[in-house]
Amino acid sequence: MRIGVLTGGGDCPGLNAVIRAVVRKGIDGYGHAIVGFRDGWRGPLENAYEELTIESTRGILPRGGTILRSSRTNPFKRDDGPGLIAENLRTLTSRASSRSGARTPSGPPPGCTRITGFPFSAFRRRSTTTSAEPT
Repeated sequence: MRIGVLTGGGDCPGLNAVIRAVVRKGIDGYGHAIVGFRDGWRGPLENAYEELTIESTRGILPRGGTILRSSRTNPFKRDDGPGLIAENLRTLTSRASSRSGARTPSGPPPGCTRITGFPFSAFRRRSTTTSAEPT
């Protein structure tokens, strides 16, 4: 399976640690290929990505920010944004599938909403609100 990772919306502590953990667990634990999209959602929009490997993520923990860089790009502010992402990911997925015969998941994980309609989907967490009860 090929897994895509992006960091969008601005930097926060621990992003490099998460990227490194996804890469190590995905490759060592499951034999997956990991793709890192550059500059948040700009990466899938402009088809800017790189293969992430254990070697490429070695030594990133003490570095600030995120090795993938981040942006506040909102694909929904472009008329063609979601469609362009879908097309770019279809191309990336078909290249990977033709090489490995891998299948991609068809449904969102629990608690997530599908935001593009293709097998290699992007998901965002559903927002949950809680109200504080008066004491």
